[in-house]
Amino acid sequence: MIALTQGQREKLIAHNSEKLKGLKDAVKQTAFESVREELEFEIQSTEVALSALTATPEHHIFKHPLGKLFYSLVDESCKGHDDVYPVYAAPPVPEIKLPELMDYADPHTQYCEAIVDGYNRCLAEIKHLNGLGE
Repeated sequence: MIALTQGQREKLIAHNSEKLKGLKDAVKQTAFESVREELEFEIQSTEVALSALTATPEHHIFKHPLGKLFYSLVDESCKGHDDVYPVYAAPPVPEIKLPELMDYADPHTQYCEAIVDGYNRCLAEIKHLNGLGE
C-alpha cells in the first residue's frame, strides 16, 4: 500500500481531476474513435484513484473488548476515542506524517548539536527513501 503526505495527496487530486476532465472531453471526440475503449478504461481508473484519494469515513465502529458480537456503529462524535475506528466505502490512501526538523535555536531542545544533526540527517534520508523530496 502507498502512503502520501497531505501535499502529495492534494497534488494528485488536482492532477487526476484535470486528467479526468481531459479524458471525458477526449472520449467524445470522433478523432479518438479507435481508442475509445482504452479512454473509457482510463476514465474508470482515474475515478477509482480519485475516490481513494478523497475517501472519507462513512461510519465509525466501536470495537468492544468482549469481541465482535458486541461491535457497534457509533456516530462521528465518538471518533478519536480508543477502540473507535473509521469504516470507509472505498479504501483510503494513508497519509504519511513526518516530524519536523529540529532547530538549534529551539529553547525547549536540550540536545547537543551532534544529536540534532543526526536526527535531521536521518529524517532527510527517510524523506529521500520515500520519494518525498527536499
